[in-house]
Amino acid sequence: MMRHHCSNRCFFKFLLVTVVGSMVILLSRVYLRSPLDFENGLYEFISVSNQSTIKAQRVATQQQEMLREITKSTSLRPMPSHINDKSAAQPTSISKGNVREEKTLNRTNMNSSYPNTTLSESTSTTTFVPLVEPPDCVGEFPVRCFVLTKIEKTGSSTLFAIFARYVRSHRLNILMQTKFVHIDWRRPKGRAWDIGPGRVTRADVLINHARYNKSMIDQYVRKGYKYVVIAREPVSWFKSAAKYYDFLFGKQTPQQILYNNRTLYAPRSEASGIATWFHLHQLQWLGFNYHRDKDNMTAIRQHIDWVVPKIDVVMLNEQYDASLIILRRRFGWSYTDIFYSKYIITNSKVTQLSVNATKKLLSPEVNLGEKILYDRLNETWWSQSELEEDNFWEEVDHFSSLNSDVSARLCQQVFSSKREVTISSSQWHEALNLTFDTCHNLLKLKYIPMMEDLGSYALGNRYKYHERFS
Repeated sequence: MMRHHCSNRCFFKFLLVTVVGSMVILLSRVYLRSPLDFENGLYEFISVSNQSTIKAQRVATQQQEMLREITKSTSLRPMPSHINDKSAAQPTSISKGNVREEKTLNRTNMNSSYPNTTLSESTSTTTFVPLVEPPDCVGEFPVRCFVLTKIEKTGSSTLFAIFARYVRSHRLNILMQTKFVHIDWRRPKGRAWDIGPGRVTRADVLINHARYNKSMIDQYVRKGYKYVVIAREPVSWFKSAAKYYDFLFGKQTPQQILYNNRTLYAPRSEASGIATWFHLHQLQWLGFNYHRDKDNMTAIRQHIDWVVPKIDVVMLNEQYDASLIILRRRFGWSYTDIFYSKYIITNSKVTQLSVNATKKLLSPEVNLGEKILYDRLNETWWSQSELEEDNFWEEVDHFSSLNSDVSARLCQQVFSSKREVTISSSQWHEALNLTFDTCHNLLKLKYIPMMEDLGSYALGNRYKYHERFS
């Protein structure tokens, strides 16, 4: 009898444990965001007594799961002028699938770039803010939406600095990588790259290292953007690149690299979309399919025929100042917008290639495709109507002289007096005001701090220059 009573009692204990365990598993599946969050979620369920709060949390979770894309923002920023301005064109639509989750903090933003921005911290409420579809920029003047294919060793870092200064001064939205310097199109928006500081579906500009991908750019940059490309004569480019990247290849000279196939065709990390360091490099940045067509001269010519007509502003490293004057005229910018100080200078003239080495470099087996590309861009550049206008080259000389004077003398006056300096008007421009900020960004802000500053402006603390994707 005692044995029978004990077995019944053990059976009921076992049944009770089974039922309780089943209820706990069921509750975890119903109420928790993820089964892996069991411990924290169960504590949350038991400790929260307000059922309406629980219901609201469940609804928010369901909404979150239904969204296609969520971008988490750790700080609030003022909207760019074309979004804040009530007189500006109204957005054409609201994207329903793109939502940014925003948790507010109850403190004043101490970032000097945004002195009027306050953040509140009082509540843990999660709000969902739709991303705005900005208006097209077709016919917009001055031009404030543009794309630069930043080809390495063409003078593109200096051009990037000009564009970055313009982005900051005009509060534009930029498509920006989250780590290091390259945009990896293989990775999704919100992880490898994103758009900021505004909550918009399309950026105003793309100016970082990003291999030309027309479909991605058309999807994530405002419609009607201007496409800018800067290129360099292939022999000069090769010598400059060989000297700049020599630390990667045991300090080899350009001629040694050219005759060492292991180095000449050395692969690189394809996070940037570029497969090699020296072979068909400029073509690859312009979207050429290297792995499929590197040995196909017909495919190379067809790609050049396809991409060159899409370029709105062709710039040549060898005609840098003249190219900037053409860009200024077409974009409706001021001289202060295009003043520059050179970044990452590599003197390719100190290293010469022999005649035979030059022939090898420009052979079909090596970089003949680069020569065909440059010849086409060079022909396009010299056929531009601006070159036929009266006094064009006089304006180029004036700008070159003035730009040198700004760096060598006028900005030094601004720094010493801590006051603006006014540049007298000329037949090519009105009176110009040189501010402390302009001179600081022009001369004092080095490349890496400039990149970090732009990343912080666009993405806040989500941008990590010193991190790379594996």
